[in-house]
Amino acid sequence: MPFCPKCGTEYQEGTKFCGKCGENVDGSSATAIPGATTDANATSIPAGTPAVAPAPVKQGPGFFEKLTATKDYTDEIGLDDIKQNKVMAILAFCAVFAYIVFSWTTVGILGIIAFAGLMVAPILKYKESAYIRFVMSQLYVAFFGVLLFSLLDGAISGFFYNLIAPSAMDIIDAELAGLFDKAAAAGVVLRQVFANLVAWIIHLVFMAIPIFTLVVGFINVIKEKAKGMPFIEKIKVTFEK
Repeated sequence: MPFCPKCGTEYQEGTKFCGKCGENVDGSSATAIPGATTDANATSIPAGTPAVAPAPVKQGPGFFEKLTATKDYTDEIGLDDIKQNKVMAILAFCAVFAYIVFSWTTVGILGIIAFAGLMVAPILKYKESAYIRFVMSQLYVAFFGVLLFSLLDGAISGFFYNLIAPSAMDIIDAELAGLFDKAAAAGVVLRQVFANLVAWIIHLVFMAIPIFTLVVGFINVIKEKAKGMPFIEKIKVTFEK
């Protein structure tokens, strides 16, 4: 029986590595793993073999992907109709966006004028295009949602604004006090600023859902897709051919 030249441990013939110290005992160029017993029947991997990367773990759709994964009617309506009337669909969405933007200002009447003016061309195309009927049927519901959320927002934000903001008498007193007590006047100004900030935060929270719905629908129009809009897909008016 041969012995390991390094540690003197006896080993069987045909063994490549010493079972005690891991020394290479057969003269080959393979590198032993110290402290590990080598199996003579084990299959070695040739040097330079590229490592195989593990298969990526498939993840489910995210929150926003689920919201935007609505039914696609593009094939049913026809891509030609969509391409020909894409501009009209954009105008219809712009009409609703214009109403929202102007409703946030003190000249809300301009929002109604802009909405009516931009809607003229899409309405004229309503009977001729299945795509315009599809878009308008969703915008009817989306616009109603904007009105509903605006009413709720106005009531709640107005309540908190009046609760926090200084009254007219407080403002008058602050102006008079400003001549003698700048700290008291500054406190009234801070209350006014804070009241406006709270009202705007409430406003943005309430309008987030309808604006998100409209933005997704607008992106679908830009991409020339006839897809349902989030939240209102199941309650939209079904278009007719």
